[in-house]
Formats: sequence, C-alpha cells, structure tokens
Amino acid sequence: MSDAPPTLQFETLDQAVEHARSLLANGYEPTGQWSLGQNCWHMATFTDFSLDGFPMLKVPWPISAGLRRLFINDKTMSKPMPAGMPTAPKLTPVDAVDDAKAVEAYAESCRRFDERLDAGGPFAKRALFGRLSPDLWHRVHLGHAAHHLGFLQPKVAA
Repeated sequence: MSDAPPTLQFETLDQAVEHARSLLANGYEPTGQWSLGQNCWHMATFTDFSLDGFPMLKVPWPISAGLRRLFINDKTMSKPMPAGMPTAPKLTPVDAVDDAKAVEAYAESCRRFDERLDAGGPFAKRALFGRLSPDLWHRVHLGHAAHHLGFLQPKVAA
C-alpha cells in the first residue's frame, strides 16, 4: 500500500460520481487502506454532514476562524490533500461496506449537495473550521473526492 498523494482532479461532483461508478463497473486496485465502498461511504457521510450538520464537537468561533485561515485557503485548496490524515470516528467506515450501495449513496449525497449549491445554500458549519461559503464547500468536496478516489486505481484490461 502506498501513501503517495492522489493525482485526480474533478471540476464537478458529477465527474467524481462517474469515476466511482466506472471503478465499480470495471474494477479497481486499492493503493490505500479503504475499498471503493468504504471511500464512498466516508465521502457520502461527510457530504451529508455539510448539508445536515456535523455531530462532532464544535470549536469556538475565534479558534475555528484561525484554523480556517491556516488550512482552508487558496494556497492549500490548490494542492492535493495530504495522505494519512486522521479521520474522525463518525467518518470512519466499518470494515465491510457494499461497494455498489455506497457508490449510489455517494451519488445521492452529491445530487443533494449540487441542488443546495444551485440554491446558494445554506450549508452546515464545519466542526473545526466554522462556516464556509458555498463555493468553498464545493471546492472542499471536489478535493476530498479526488483525494479518496485517487487511492483506487482502475484495473487495466489484460
């Protein structure tokens, strides 16, 4: 298993969903710790949290604003997410996740997100970083999808 950062980029969440569906249809080799189902479950759960609220501990405003300026800005958002970042327990998938069901759950979460994005929000405050703009939420989800799906290499036909 490699800790090399993924190199995927998506312009839309539909592209990320289509990539996940392609991996499901054609097969994949994981180069990270999670299967397609586990990655899609994680991404769907995180996307749903951005829409419905984060059940994790909230950080006071001055701290969240400082963390947001440090970690979610134009410089950091233009680079791939680093590999090996710890995952909150509520965002950690169980061992056995059905790939097909998780891909479709992710597709539904992305559909809901795009619908809310088209309406201009509102989006939930992120547990660590507070309130993000609709555009920034979109960029976070695109980078998050590229990060996780990048650890699943499409199988090459023999």
